[in-house]
Amino acid sequence: MTSRQKKGLCLVPPALVLLIYLFRGPILILASFFPACSFHSITGWFCPGCGNTRAVMALLRFDLLTSIGYNILPLLAGVLAAGFYLEMILWAFDRPHTIVPRRPWFWWPFGAVLAVYFVARNFLPWLTLLW
Repeated sequence: MTSRQKKGLCLVPPALVLLIYLFRGPILILASFFPACSFHSITGWFCPGCGNTRAVMALLRFDLLTSIGYNILPLLAGVLAAGFYLEMILWAFDRPHTIVPRRPWFWWPFGAVLAVYFVARNFLPWLTLLW
């Protein structure tokens, strides 16, 4: 792959973000038709996915704190995506550098903290917004 092709590839993620931004109105309307979480409806407990749709909708409205209150996963995914995007830019300009950790010593504790969060938010109401 040539240097020019690498640099051109770097324009794809910002173009996708721009499209999502431009069509955020229809996306927000479409998201309102999604069904409620079956697990939460039956048990009353939050599953790891509970609040993801509302969190993304809050992010599309640029309401960061509300998004974190619904579910932190979409924000974490965005931060990871930004890290990978920065790595791609550095690669395109022939300065490869690792920004997102790849070692298990980082990801195992990260996953453990997330698992504790997903359970704890059922018992500690200040970890999540009330429904």
